[in-house]
Amino acid sequence: MVKHTEGPWFVSEIGVGFEVEDSKGNVIIQSQQVVGDKTNEIRKANARLAASAPELLEALENLLAVREGKGGTKYHSDDIARAAIAKAKGE
Repeated sequence: MVKHTEGPWFVSEIGVGFEVEDSKGNVIIQSQQVVGDKTNEIRKANARLAASAPELLEALENLLAVREGKGGTKYHSDDIARAAIAKAKGE
């Protein structure tokens, strides 16, 4: 299986859209305005959600590892999940 680009990922505003970039500035995803679209808010929310993917994956893998008794960071699993969710929501 091909591994995804390592996180963290970040959102950058570009003209009439957004880019999701890795820590080296490589563009992973680009979202631009389409005809009839009058707001950047949905594109921005989508970009934030996409940019949080590595953290969300890490949080889910950690929670499952703890639950299944296969390691993980038991005492910080909730904090890891909350941080990933907050990033996805832009909080």
